[in-house]
This record gives sequence, C-alpha cells and structure tokens, in this order.
Amino acid sequence: MWHIVEREAALEVQPLRLTPRWADADLLVVEAEGTFDAALAPLLCEPLIRLLRVGHRHFVVDVQQVTSFHPAGVHLLTAVRRTIRAGGGMLTLVAGPDARRAFSAVDVGRPAFLYPTVVEASRACKASSRD
Repeated sequence: MWHIVEREAALEVQPLRLTPRWADADLLVVEAEGTFDAALAPLLCEPLIRLLRVGHRHFVVDVQQVTSFHPAGVHLLTAVRRTIRAGGGMLTLVAGPDARRAFSAVDVGRPAFLYPTVVEASRACKASSRD
C-alpha cells in the first residue's frame, strides 16, 4: 500500500500557474511556474494571441520557475512567437538553464529571444518596436 501512495505522489503533475502584470502601458510580463506541456501551454498562448488581436504588441514571459517543459508546449510557444512577430509585436522569454535546454532540445533554431532577466527581456522586447 505504501508504494502505491508513493507512486501516486510522484506522478502528480504541478499545474501551470500564470501571474500576469503590466510593466507599463505597452508591456505585459507573465510569470509562469509549473509544468509547460501541450495540454497546459494554451493557457498562456491563447490569451497572448487575443491580446495581440486587440492591439497589444509587447510580451515577456518569465519561465524560470517552470519545472517541466514538454516539446509540444515549446513548439506551441515558438509558433505563438512567430504569430506575434508577424502581427508587428514581440515576445521574449526569461529563461534559466532548464528552459534553454528545452528550447535547444526541440531544435527551434537559435533561441535569440531567450534572456537571463526580466529587465533584459523587456529592453529587447521594447527595442524591437524601434527597429
């Protein structure tokens, strides 16, 4: 009986928790923590696309507290970034070593949109509007 309970606890998946805040009138920063997989990634990605459609253009997503990255979730976020760029916006990520490995593992190309801090990701995101 003890082993079954232990296995159930080990298999528990931490949900994706998102904390959005407006850094200023033009920049939304979203802190994410938990598991980023194909089932949970739309919780982040779909609202970003809706915001793009109503005129918001600058987004920073901090994934330093994400504990697990599934390749399908990474691919979806990369596709959303392309959509945002095509719409005249910019999405940058704050990524620690785990996130950098996840993006490299799915071979999404050179992840030039990954930054070590919110400040650097915000600067890069805002600078894109001046390019």
